Amino acid sequence: MTKENLICALAVKTGSPITKLLLVKLTDSADHQGYCFPSYEYLAKSCEISVRTAKQHVNKLVELGYLTKTSRFRRNGMQRSNGYQLCLPPTVASQQYTGEYGGVDGAPITKNKNNNILEGCSSGEEVVRLLSSEGEVVIGQTFFDVLRDTYPGVDVYKELTEMRMWLYLNESKRQPANTIKYFVNTWLRRVVKVKRGQQEYSRVARQSEPQTAIKESLLAYQRKKNKHPIEARIQTLIQQKKLGAK
Repeated sequence: MTKENLICALAVKTGSPITKLLLVKLTDSADHQGYCFPSYEYLAKSCEISVRTAKQHVNKLVELGYLTKTSRFRRNGMQRSNGYQLCLPPTVASQQYTGEYGGVDGAPITKNKNNNILEGCSSGEEVVRLLSSEGEVVIGQTFFDVLRDTYPGVDVYKELTEMRMWLYLNESKRQPANTIKYFVNTWLRRVVKVKRGQQEYSRVARQSEPQTAIKESLLAYQRKKNKHPIEARIQTLIQQKKLGAK
């Protein structure tokens, strides 16, 4: 996301708050060139709407001319997802922003003199760019596919966009470009660890609750002094059956 694109997205008229929300979310997911490829499921979950509603309003943005949609395909020819290119008209505010801060191409502005794009992980089509202490590092499709295969239970694209935002907001935490792969893998391993912890906690909770309830009921029954006559009759029948079995 760039501030210039965000200013433009907030300024346009869409005629619907849901359409505007989706436009802002797409802007947040886009790189400095205004390109992104989130799934309908991700957009729906992020905006707390249904997948059907997300599709309808994305198509509306395309009809309004604020977005172009292209199909992305796997190597075997099967469609993987849609790619989205923002087509936002420049506003006075965005022009003032780029004029004052030097963001000619709308890229995130850093205080580093070396703001060149580093190609450390950029094999294949560009997916996202992460900030390092030396400039922007391109995360390419090849590295992205490796990450998805390595962490199958994680929404890798969502985590990469969160990494980008975190690095954008925490300039002092940015590391050299040659450590970006280590940073990405450490982040994703932490996500996997948290997910496993949550799943284990849920599993233990599901198992312990019924057992606790049964034990409490049994103890309460054993503490009862005055039992119903039918209970004594049941116990007698059980004892008789046990003796007969012997």
